[in-house]
Amino acid sequence: MTGWDTLVVVDVQSGFLTTEALRTLPSRIGDFIRQDRPATVVATVYRNDALAPCRLLSGWAGCADAADLELAAPLPQLVDVVHVKNTYGCSDLTATGRTLVVGVDTDVCVTVVAAGLFDAGVDVHVALDLCGSSGGPSAHRAGGVVLQRILGAERLV
Repeated sequence: MTGWDTLVVVDVQSGFLTTEALRTLPSRIGDFIRQDRPATVVATVYRNDALAPCRLLSGWAGCADAADLELAAPLPQLVDVVHVKNTYGCSDLTATGRTLVVGVDTDVCVTVVAAGLFDAGVDVHVALDLCGSSGGPSAHRAGGVVLQRILGAERLV
């Protein structure tokens, strides 16, 4: 898994690192960045603000406090650009060349971000071993199934 032009780190922030498995994810992603040295590392942070569909349509109030929005260590020192978003996807995200997506939640934001890049014609892949879900292992596996249907099995690395 080498030679990535862009790495997109989706929502690896304090508010989503709710299980022990997820709490190890930032250091594993950090190790990957230091080893692979992608040309550009982009991170997204989900902010559930007053205009967020999750707040307006489902009443979910999580990930609204500043502490929930902090990009988890060691990522702040390894990321080139941070996009703050209030939706599952990130419409202003640009990626070039071979792009790898990692992060949280596999079954929600990772899938929507990867599908958006795919729809934009980006050569996008997802590293499932560098993803996880606050919904647990079954939600992570479900996200993998959906990603395989959207991107194709050869794009899951």
